[in-house]
Amino acid sequence: MRAGFACALGRLGGGGKPAVAALERCLAAPESPVRRMAAEALGRTSADVVPAVPALARALGDPDPPVRRAALRAVAALGPRAAAATPAVLLLLESPDEQVRAGAISALGSLPQSDPAALQALRTALSEANPALRRRAAVALRGLAPAAASSVAPELALRLTDPHGTVRAAAGATLRALGLVPADALPALLAALDDPDDVWRLDALALLGYLPGRREEALPALTRALNEREPAVRGQAAESLARLGESGRGALPALLATLDDPESPVRETAAYALARLGVAVHHSAPILAERLPGGRLLVRREALRMIRQAGPAADAATPALAELLADVDPAVRSEALEVLAAIGPGAATALPALLARLDDDIISVRVRAVRALVALGAAGAPAVPRLIDALARDPADYVRAESTAALVTLAPDDSRVAPAVAAALTHPSPDVRAPAARALARLGPRAAPALPALVAALRDPDPEVRGACVQALGALGPAAAPAIPALHEALNASTLAAAILDALAAIQGE
Repeated sequence: MRAGFACALGRLGGGGKPAVAALERCLAAPESPVRRMAAEALGRTSADVVPAVPALARALGDPDPPVRRAALRAVAALGPRAAAATPAVLLLLESPDEQVRAGAISALGSLPQSDPAALQALRTALSEANPALRRRAAVALRGLAPAAASSVAPELALRLTDPHGTVRAAAGATLRALGLVPADALPALLAALDDPDDVWRLDALALLGYLPGRREEALPALTRALNEREPAVRGQAAESLARLGESGRGALPALLATLDDPESPVRETAAYALARLGVAVHHSAPILAERLPGGRLLVRREALRMIRQAGPAADAATPALAELLADVDPAVRSEALEVLAAIGPGAATALPALLARLDDDIISVRVRAVRALVALGAAGAPAVPRLIDALARDPADYVRAESTAALVTLAPDDSRVAPAVAAALTHPSPDVRAPAARALARLGPRAAPALPALVAALRDPDPEVRGACVQALGALGPAAAPAIPALHEALNASTLAAAILDALAAIQGE
């Protein structure tokens, strides 16, 4: 009857202090099934069990093995709440019963391991004759605090050469969980890549990504693994390469090639690795550039993304990028233009190819070509005649608008610029006229040749255009004196009164 009572209390899960007290009394019952069920019930309860832990610790020395094992399972389930039972658990490590020792090792893994004696016991258990106990010790160490973990990492690393695969796997998983793989574990991990156990090979590949040093020595093996037959191995190799940072830049060509992998998960992991290795791209622009011509679209686009991330430091990729501007895919041409813009003046040798893109069939490509020319800075000045032509003739308003801004940025002192931009003030679309007026405002006194066109545009039907013209006249300063009557006229019937008054003050030197 008492056994059923203990079992029922355990199933309740809670029960509070009265239930815990009742279970504690059952631990001293003369019948071993009652004691066993009471221990199991205490391990399941969500109530405050701390008062019963001393009794549970005493049950660890019960003369009946099933009771001892049940008490061990309860301590393991309660974890930190059963910390007071640690000394009793340590005593069980001396038991001749391997099942009891196994339970004690697992229980120590759940208890706080700040106790030096508990930590030392687990370290000793790593050398147990029984591989099952060594594996349990390796698993139990997974919850160590960082300070304690560093002290036990060398001993865990020794288990990486254990003759039993389950021990090796457990030691490797614990080192990975702790984020501590000693550099001297490298030989064992490299040897594991030839192990017939596929699971252990995968674990070893994963651990190579956590090495704190000697990473360059791991690089060849990880790179070779990208060509293994098993997709899981290729994917794990890519994931580990992603963790190497600067040390992994030598794998960039192989990772880019892996974007052609027949397995989608492997391709995705390779793309992730390339993104993680982006910090090293500025060292590898020439290597990346080799991946640009031909091949899979995903490979080319990933290479472009990485080169753009490097910015001006990727100027060595300029020749390959210039060739890519003739690619049949407009998306690739657009991305190549954006990368050249990111490189800036260092991409000056691409000027002829950039000029050719001003005649592209795709509007977005032409717009990006204009922006890339602007990014060249002074090296883009030879593009002025072509930009003037684009401003006058391009069928797309957006391209014309970009061209006005490009002209005043690249060649503000060129005598051809102001008249060309002024001519755009008569374009049918306000989406061209307004940017032209704003561009003239940026020219300041150098926009003097545009004065007649600006005065005429004060009557523009679009208020944005009129406002930009007022600003441009004000930026001209005294040179805009002939516009004063027109500004006064506009002042009498305008919502731009404040802007016009500011422009008049600038023109009159007030």
